[in-house]
Amino acid sequence: MPNWTLNEWNGMGWVLTEPKTFEAGKRGCTFILSIARSYDRGTYDYIPCAAFGKVADNIMNHLHKGDSVFLQGSLGTNRKGAGEQKRYYTQVRVGKFTKLSGGDMPVSDWNPEEDDTPF
Repeated sequence: MPNWTLNEWNGMGWVLTEPKTFEAGKRGCTFILSIARSYDRGTYDYIPCAAFGKVADNIMNHLHKGDSVFLQGSLGTNRKGAGEQKRYYTQVRVGKFTKLSGGDMPVSDWNPEEDDTPF
């Protein structure tokens, strides 16, 4: 049986939250990407993203809330908590990015008070 794997993700949208840094064994950053739904005008999906190492450094230096960006990466899952509090979540692990423009994000219905993203 062949050992084929394919885990590639490409997306274009707006940086919804200012990227923030973390150190958990590796230097990195996280942010939320807002992507307009093509089939439901005026609604958005909110994609948790993480980057590590030099990619994270470049994101922290060049991307800001409201910037339009094209991301390339892969999907990854993480676990937070233990026992009955254990939760799994999926995020995009950014490998490359291209900043498309700055500060032109459309109005969004995302509410950080209702967000349960675990980072």
